Amino acid sequence: MKKLIFISDEDELIFNLLKYQPYRFIRKRYFKSELNEAIISIFKSLQDVNKPFICRNGNIKIPVNLNEIYFFEIFGHHIEVNTINSKLHITGTLNTLQNQLESFGFIRVHKSYLVNLKHIINFGSKKITMSNLAVLPVSKYRSTELKIKLKNYTIQNGA
Repeated sequence: MKKLIFISDEDELIFNLLKYQPYRFIRKRYFKSELNEAIISIFKSLQDVNKPFICRNGNIKIPVNLNEIYFFEIFGHHIEVNTINSKLHITGTLNTLQNQLESFGFIRVHKSYLVNLKHIINFGSKKITMSNLAVLPVSKYRSTELKIKLKNYTIQNGA
């Protein structure tokens, strides 16, 4: 697995570089401190790559790696899990999933969508494009929070 780390003093480049799916964006003025943390984070992320999320629908349990999940979309109490290999269906609420998965880089961008920050390749004020080329709406209410979290996630946790 290849990891890209961009080094620059231009913080706004973060949003232009999302299409390359960088793991980290290091600011030149903090190069020494952020590089060490980035390397430690790479090793940690390699351990988390196979972290499973268990999709439950009745008695059926299907484990899916978190990194393989693009986004969750809710229809009433039925949730569609969009993954690299398939679309799975589970029951529950996005609030529960958000609480469970926020620390793994998932963010609510709309009342109907919980997305994996790692798979966002383009960000606009009203929509995002995922690495599977799905275009999802971003609510006006969540746009500022998404911009902040995406920037922080790119700088601190990798994309």
